[in-house]
Amino acid sequence: MVTVERLTQSDMETIEVTDLDRARAFYEEYFGLTAAAERQSPGATILWRSDDSVEPVVLRFVQRSQVKHQRDLTFEFGTSAEVLDMYLIMTMTGLPAATPRASHGRLSVRSTDPDGHRVVAWARDRRADGMDNEHVER
Repeated sequence: MVTVERLTQSDMETIEVTDLDRARAFYEEYFGLTAAAERQSPGATILWRSDDSVEPVVLRFVQRSQVKHQRDLTFEFGTSAEVLDMYLIMTMTGLPAATPRASHGRLSVRSTDPDGHRVVAWARDRRADGMDNEHVER
């Protein structure tokens, strides 16, 4: 497993942002990332999420006066319920979000961050796999 202390450039997704504090607040609030304090530098911030249920997420923000390249970022969540919770939080806080969509065994919700990067929260849809543990027949 990758740890904050052992991050390399290939472990990170680097995105351009116009406001480091705003970008950091967005990804901390909606995606549960936290700052990797020991890896900060002027004009750049690194956010980190790691838990046992999904792959680690490492974002490096680089401040620019203008974002030239919008990125597509995906965040895997452990359960479909977490994706639905994400959708509710987004809509209740006024963030535009597409209606959750089930496709190819995944449930996903799409939105856009403050700098125009497209973000997708998704999880495996266990109901599509016939593994809905909440409704197991006895």
